Amino acid sequence: MTSLSHLHRAARIRGLNDRFRADPDPVAASETFILTFGRISLPYFIEQVRNYEGFTPGDDYAEHETGAFDVADHQVYWFIDYLTPDLRRPSTDPADPAKTRRVLRFALAEELNEAA
Repeated sequence: MTSLSHLHRAARIRGLNDRFRADPDPVAASETFILTFGRISLPYFIEQVRNYEGFTPGDDYAEHETGAFDVADHQVYWFIDYLTPDLRRPSTDPADPAKTRRVLRFALAEELNEAA
């Protein structure tokens, strides 16, 4: 059975992630970008994340924290990681912006396969 508090928490995190995706600010104290793919510009990647609509409908726990798109014959995955403000550990509460710094990370599918 799905707990109302879990649904509320997921909805809060999803809302924070959607706001981050819609208007990312790489100089904001709560937002960070990590780019691992060299020849495509960061604004192009951010635009892909901003316009991403591939989330699974009806998934109450979906936090809109990951997705993928194709560029230059490569599949690129994006992730929003939840870290402490000092970027040293995972956040204990991604629903609390005071305790969480969102990090937008990109990786090529082949990079993920190599790491597996």
